Amino acid sequence: MSFFRRTVMWLPVGFAFTDIVAGFHRCVGPSMMPALNPPGFSSEDLILAERLSFRLYKYHRGDVVLFRSPTHPNETLIKRIIGLEGDWISIPNSSKIERIPKGHCWVEGDNNTNNASEENFNLSDDSRTQYGPIPLALLKGRAIWICYPFSRWGAVESGLPKGRVLAMTSSSASSLSSKNADESWW
Repeated sequence: MSFFRRTVMWLPVGFAFTDIVAGFHRCVGPSMMPALNPPGFSSEDLILAERLSFRLYKYHRGDVVLFRSPTHPNETLIKRIIGLEGDWISIPNSSKIERIPKGHCWVEGDNNTNNASEENFNLSDDSRTQYGPIPLALLKGRAIWICYPFSRWGAVESGLPKGRVLAMTSSSASSLSSKNADESWW
């Protein structure tokens, strides 16, 4: 069998794999600093994102996720899940508290979490500044590994900034405790 025929034969398998199982994505911009694209690195991070957890509804607070932009559907954004449906979230630099509706989540860029001063507050277009709670249907994958630059090779850290989730629903709290019981579910 010729190289061309083999390539044409396996091409649909490759597309199905990247659409269903995992794929590579570039992280562009400063909104996820320092977790992704930290200062001092001239290149953008290339990450591996797995997609099965969203097909199985296995997402958790603290996961770094890829999602379709609610305002620009052709754009894929990368942010951290701060809260899930039913949670009460405090908005930084504000006295507002918001409850996340059913079927939605709250996403934020890390840079704003670490630099919540007035001049740095708009470094990230996220649930705080632009979208509010986003539908879970927009989630496309979970960032699991930094592949490039090679000096940053390693797992993408999952975790929440302190004091952001004021109250969790019993169902979302139990999903969080079950994840902590078995951190290597994926």
